Amino acid sequence: MDLAKVKTIADWPYPQTLPALQGFLGLSNFYRHFIPCYSDIVAPLTALTGKNVDTHGKLKDTTCVKAFTELHNLFTSAPFPLHFDFAKPRMIHVDSSGVALSAILLQTDSSGKLWPVAYISLKLTPAECKWQVHNQELGAIIATFLKWCSWLAGTLVPVAVMSNHANLQYFMTSKVLMPRQAHWASLLSMYNFEILHTPGKTNPADPASCGQLHK
Repeated sequence: MDLAKVKTIADWPYPQTLPALQGFLGLSNFYRHFIPCYSDIVAPLTALTGKNVDTHGKLKDTTCVKAFTELHNLFTSAPFPLHFDFAKPRMIHVDSSGVALSAILLQTDSSGKLWPVAYISLKLTPAECKWQVHNQELGAIIATFLKWCSWLAGTLVPVAVMSNHANLQYFMTSKVLMPRQAHWASLLSMYNFEILHTPGKTNPADPASCGQLHK
């Protein structure tokens, strides 16, 4: 990450106009892969760039100010990702907020502490927003294995996939699946992994908890 660009983002004043907002979003979006839960956090701001939106008026909303402030804080405090190590076990946290899918790949650092290696944050399409929550979280798992397939394939130690949706633990052994789920199960069958339950408050891929990554 270019530290000069990070300083530019950190020093960026709160936008008062659409062009100023677009400038900020353009720069921050370039570094989104360094920020956990990026699509969730930025959603109130990106919503102001659509057609027929009173951008100037809406920018005064507290939700937009909060989103801008949180992005500012994360760009200056989010943990810098480790280099991926093929020799180490992999752990993934996934979450769906109903707005976006989030995933974090973690491995241990030199002190044995879990540390982020990479982030995924994808805004849900209108069709995906209508999916049930467990299907959205399955979608996050699928996106994770497709994005990081070279890191997650062929592991001797199962990849630990952490989700706050407890029923997903039984997904791969379920005998009753919808067509979409059956397709997903087929895609996942080539990987060595296990889905484990974690409460939302301990899941760093949950937008409400992502701040714990740098505490």
